[in-house]
Amino acid sequence: MTWTVTQAGTSVTAPVTAKTPLGTAVFSGSLTGSLSGRSLTFTIAVPAGAIAGFPGCTATIEGTATDVTSTAIAGTYTGTNSCSGAFTGGRFNLTRQ
Repeated sequence: MTWTVTQAGTSVTAPVTAKTPLGTAVFSGSLTGSLSGRSLTFTIAVPAGAIAGFPGCTATIEGTATDVTSTAIAGTYTGTNSCSGAFTGGRFNLTRQ
């Protein structure tokens, strides 16, 4: 997953792209969030047409990260997909490139 984060005060925004290990895009969306100290809460909105193979589906991902540094963001997420329902228990670990 790739985030290109922009920060203005405590607000963060980013385009988001998730890819398979072979580089095939799985979905793309837009992240909005809030940073408080080293904690980040965020929402990723994935619009219709942005999920590979499912052009009519949308998704919303809600997440938190509690130990944000200048080089790494790691945390958990849950969400909903308009075609397949809720998903829970997701984990992510991003490292600055």
